[in-house]
Amino acid sequence: MRMPGYWVSRTEEGVSLTRVLFDETELDPATNWQEVYQNQDPQVPTRGYVAIEAALAYGRSLLPDADSSAVGLPLPQFSDEVLEFQSRQAIDRFASSIARPVQ
Repeated sequence: MRMPGYWVSRTEEGVSLTRVLFDETELDPATNWQEVYQNQDPQVPTRGYVAIEAALAYGRSLLPDADSSAVGLPLPQFSDEVLEFQSRQAIDRFASSIARPVQ
């Protein structure tokens, strides 16, 4: 079984989300197959998530509080399967742009 997901890493500029395909051997059944096993180890800085919302939430936690310089900038786009964020505000704007409407 292969599941699409995201690796979340801290970078010099902020945070990156890399689109990947996880193998079932990487995913933890205790998380209902939504996170990779290595998320259990607090010493490992890169985390893996199936849901983009979870990946964005973790990435947001790695960034400093609001940065007004992100106002008015275009939304990040995947480039070579990677999204780059420099602020929580940029993640919030991106998350809002992909939010599913409540029905």
